[in-house]
Amino acid sequence: MTITEQEQQIILSAINASAMEPHDPQYPLTIEEKVIEKITLFNSLLNENSPAVKHLRSLNGQNGSEIKHISGVILGVFKEQSSSRGIVVFKTEPHERWNKRGIEVARTERMNDSRLALKMAHQLRNHIGYKVVATIEVRKAGDFKVRVIHNFTVVGRDDYYGQGIGFAEAKSLGRQEYQRITQEQLGR
Repeated sequence: MTITEQEQQIILSAINASAMEPHDPQYPLTIEEKVIEKITLFNSLLNENSPAVKHLRSLNGQNGSEIKHISGVILGVFKEQSSSRGIVVFKTEPHERWNKRGIEVARTERMNDSRLALKMAHQLRNHIGYKVVATIEVRKAGDFKVRVIHNFTVVGRDDYYGQGIGFAEAKSLGRQEYQRITQEQLGR
């Protein structure tokens, strides 16, 4: 049986990944064993039910969710006790009809389930007072919609909100107002 092009690509990728890996004196493997280890990993990641494929499809909107981008200054990042998600408050351009105050709210993934979500929450918190562009997935969760941050790019520091004013504004956002903003934005 002839090796397929896809199999060649997986093997070549495994060889490249193995070459970059440092030597592990506790478990010394031959080159071939390292490649086999990577092939096993790559094959499991390429399965259509793998978390990696599901995440890729959600980023492309292939799972029925909507992808949107928010440009604004991070005012604050708080932990939501009920879900262990990071709640991120953004100051955006006000819109007369849709968002008069210019406040947007989004969440991270559940931090107790994912070290990636915890890392993102810490990175977002480290950029309070910075203008960012965030990629957000709007998911349906039963009767509700949830905004989940997948990625963000830092544009630069914002002088006004970088002086602590924005954090104070985010902290002043009461629970009822937070729920109202969330309901308005997500159409609950």
